[in-house]
Order: sequence, then C-alpha cells, then structure tokens
Amino acid sequence: MARMNITDLTPGMVLAADLSAPDGRRLMNAGAELTARSIQTLAGMGVEWAEVRAEASGEQLDVAAEWAARFFQFVNHDDPIMNRLYALAAVGVAARMAEGWVPPDWEAQAVADNEHLRDLFLRGDGGPETIVDHEEQIASFPDVYFRLRETLAKPGASAAQVAGVVAADPGLSARLLKLVNSPMYGFSSRIDRLDRAVALVGERELTTLAVGISAMSYFKDIPPELVDMRVFWEHSVAVALMGTLLAKASGKAAPELAFISGLLHDVGRLLMFKKLPYNSTQSLRFARAHGLPLVEAERQVFGYDHTEVAAVLMSRWNFPPSIRQAVACHHDPSASSDPLLAGVIQAADVLVNGLYVAREGRFCVPPLDPGVWEGLGLRPEAVDTLAKDFDRQMVELLAAFL
Repeated sequence: MARMNITDLTPGMVLAADLSAPDGRRLMNAGAELTARSIQTLAGMGVEWAEVRAEASGEQLDVAAEWAARFFQFVNHDDPIMNRLYALAAVGVAARMAEGWVPPDWEAQAVADNEHLRDLFLRGDGGPETIVDHEEQIASFPDVYFRLRETLAKPGASAAQVAGVVAADPGLSARLLKLVNSPMYGFSSRIDRLDRAVALVGERELTTLAVGISAMSYFKDIPPELVDMRVFWEHSVAVALMGTLLAKASGKAAPELAFISGLLHDVGRLLMFKKLPYNSTQSLRFARAHGLPLVEAERQVFGYDHTEVAAVLMSRWNFPPSIRQAVACHHDPSASSDPLLAGVIQAADVLVNGLYVAREGRFCVPPLDPGVWEGLGLRPEAVDTLAKDFDRQMVELLAAFL
C-alpha cells in the first residue's frame, strides 16, 4: 500500500483504503479503480492524498500465478469463467505480495491435531438423519422466524406488524437496521425505524434477513478449536452477497432467496463439526493433502457431505422448499427442483472461493457445473464486474453481521 499525492495518481490505480473528503464524508470505497474523471473530481473536492495498492513486480506475478494455480486443480480450465476467476485470484495474490505478504508453504498449512476428538458415532453407524436426530436443540430454532412467518401468512399484514415482531428482539432489530443501511441496498438517506425499513425493503425480504441473522446465533456454541466461527460466517456472508449480486445481474432468481440460501449453504457442515468433530477434522486434512475441494473430501471420509445433512436439518426447521433445495443442491444444481436458484448458490460459492484465494484460502475451488453460467444469461466478463461490486460492498455488509 502506498500513500500518494492526488497529482501523482493515474487511471487504473486501485484504492487500498476508503477515501474521504476533508469534511469526513466517504467518497470512494477501498477496491475502487480510479479513472481520469474520478481523479479530477477528487482534486476538485479538496482531496490531497490517497492510499493505493502497490504495483507487483514481474517476479511476484509469476509466484502468485503458480501459488494460485494450486487452488484451481479441480476445475475445468477450458471454462472461460474459471479462467477469469483464476486470473483475478492470481492478481489478488500478487497485490498482497506487493504489500509485503508472503504466500505460506502449501504443506506447512497443516490442520490442527485432532486425536483428542471423539465422534458421536462411527462411520457406517449413522448418516445425516442420525446427526440431526442427536441435535437436542433442533426444535429451538429462534422463535422470531416462525412468528414472522405466521404474521406474513395473515391477510393484509402491515409493515408495522412485521416491525413489531422484529422489535421484540433488540439485538436483531439493531443488526437489521445496520444491514439495511449497508451498500447492499444503497438507500440515499439513513433508515432508523424498523417500520420504514420493512416498507422500503419488503416484508418478505426483511423476514429473510431476520432468519439469516437468527440462524447465526443458533450455532454459537461450537468450540473455537474446531471451527473459527468468524471465518465460517465471513464465507457464508460472502456467498450470500455474491448470490444476491448474481440474482440481480441475471434477473432470473429472487435476490432475497439467494441471500438466505447463500447465508445458510454450509450449515450442515457446522452440525457435522458438533457431532462428528474427529472425522470433520479428518476431512479438512484429506482435502488439504490431496488438493481436493472440501465437499469431495467429506464424501471420501463420511460417505456423504454437508449438503445432505443440511437437507434434513432445514426440513426439520420447516424452511420453504425453495431455500431447502438451493442449500441441499448447491453442489449439484441439476438435482434441484429449482436448478436456477441452486445454480446461483453454486456459482456464488465458486466465485467466493476463487476470490478468497488471495485472502489465504486453504482449500481448492470447487467445480462449476456446465451450463450454470449460461443458464444465468451472463457473459464471462460479468465475473470482473461482480468481483468489483463484491469488494465494494463486502466490508460493510460483514460489519452488519459480525
């Protein structure tokens, strides 16, 4: 990262930090690419300095390309989508190297020792149904979800009624307002009342957001030595955001369904860690050792994967079929009754995994099913636009959740 005078900036440079006006108003977000016009505008507003990303050397670009390639072993390299994603990952790694980061040795990134862990049952003694059956609190999913659904089912349900249900949980209310005021919605003025938030965002979408936030609190008791919950939810929020961006860009899926499906797409994995910690850690080791996406390692170690656990779990939680199917089939969209929404979540998961290679990713990028991108009606170059929009919105969205 380099601090440069406004007169030394050139088009194509990328901001390394948010840029504010002399009076404190934020003008541009970190990750934004400068243009001749934006530089001129900034100078006219009295901006004197900007933090921009350092330029990577040719040697750093070569090392970055080789290191990033390790994460793309399992994908189709003839797919232009994956080629663009790989290029973005390599450039991102090079940018971090230019700022002093050194890619860790692949073999040195070992998974922590797991010999002290004990599973609830041995392989072959049970499957997804057994795991869910042993979750004692399965019926205690936050009551706000069911009360919101009950309210929405009433004819003529008003914004005030929906807001009243949410307001019963002050923590949920505060986080929802923070989320609604994030760049994902881009409202021109601040929204500080729940009923106004409901009126602007919509009853069903706000309910969806409430469900997502409530689900995150459900899994708060998983030991940190098993799962870094902040990292887990950061990935989940990232997939939720990318799924929303894909849904909006394609115009073929409901953004609110994409958001909640993305947010919950890996909840089955959390339940596996709670009930089968030893083999869950073994799957991490297997994925790392063999250069596999984690879902493939799960199938090798368990004989099933986290999507099958999630399908049972979300059925017990009485989630709508569209969301259940998207979560259960995001690694195999063609198996879903709504392959388009499941495809959105698969594409979002793949894109996020690829972009996060530059943020010290640890597991290989899963494959993108043939036809998913074409089904969305998007051109390959849309990957670049999606990545920029994602970078622009992710920091504040994450702050709203975590």
